[in-house]
Amino acid sequence: MTESVWGIHMKEMCKEPVVNGFIGIGWKTMRNLSDLPDDRKEIRKLIQIAYPRHSSYTAGSDAGVLYRFLYGVSIGDIVVYPDTSKPDRLVHIGKIAGDYQYFPDGNPYPSRRSVNWIAHIPRDYFSESSRSSISARKTFYKIKK
Repeated sequence: MTESVWGIHMKEMCKEPVVNGFIGIGWKTMRNLSDLPDDRKEIRKLIQIAYPRHSSYTAGSDAGVLYRFLYGVSIGDIVVYPDTSKPDRLVHIGKIAGDYQYFPDGNPYPSRRSVNWIAHIPRDYFSESSRSSISARKTFYKIKK
């Protein structure tokens, strides 16, 4: 079986995920995401309850992020984290090493998966099309190219 390749954006953090070996997403209002069902439509309904101001489109998009983070990614999959902090602007590449965990410690990313980071490459080393594919606007997304 071939590993999937995922991209993640963690705008409120820079080095901590690399130093501590994790990727994370926020969603503090949703609390422990392990309670969410393995059903994207049901997750969407729960998002609409927790975030009543979200449009139907936004709730659907958000449900996709949560679903992928919980049920789409597998241990051994590749993850790409472009750190946008200057001056380094490194792209960190790792392998997912653990299942979902919840850390309600006040951190902006309480929903996490452990990662074994294997490479840290300057962003400028990537082609323009590669940089574009890791610059998606979603929090957690599948990289297809």
